Amino acid sequence: MKNLKWKILFLLPVFMFAGDLDNIDTSFDLGDVDKPYSYKGYLKPEAYYIDDKDKYKKIKTELNFEGDYKKNLWYFKLNWSGYYINDEKDIQTFGVLNEGYVKYGDVNKNVTIGKELLKWGKGYAYSAVSFFTREKNPLYPEDLKQGYDLLHLKTISSLNSDIKNYSIDLIYMPVTDTLNSDLKKSPKFRR
Repeated sequence: MKNLKWKILFLLPVFMFAGDLDNIDTSFDLGDVDKPYSYKGYLKPEAYYIDDKDKYKKIKTELNFEGDYKKNLWYFKLNWSGYYINDEKDIQTFGVLNEGYVKYGDVNKNVTIGKELLKWGKGYAYSAVSFFTREKNPLYPEDLKQGYDLLHLKTISSLNSDIKNYSIDLIYMPVTDTLNSDLKKSPKFRR
């Protein structure tokens, strides 16, 4: 009852001085919002403490930055994550380029080169068409954010025949000791 009295005393002036909310102009022009670039990021701290036979403490912090820029038919994208991991054994700091690519073309025909994350299919546990995603690893879930180094040619067209629309994606993804090397261990990779 005592808390309710304080809440009413606090909210009463807010409602009294809020004014006439029906006459506020909330319109805006989308031309002011359309910019050729965008950027966003986040800081995600995590702390773990397990009280078992062996007391275990772990602190993990992720800093993420994502930005893109579009100029005419050119599109540039960058997604980077930095990590700080402190457990009782050691301290690790490292950065990972999740995506970094250049795309040229429009929506119907384009070519992409660089490190791109291809998301095909909707299944979380399994997707039959998810050929180009990393294996799920519960110890390192951040690996799913990383794309692969590739060359991607894409075309989408419409026809006046029995087949109305078609889409073709041609992907060249080299697998060497330095490029996409984790694919060699994947069951999806066959030589």
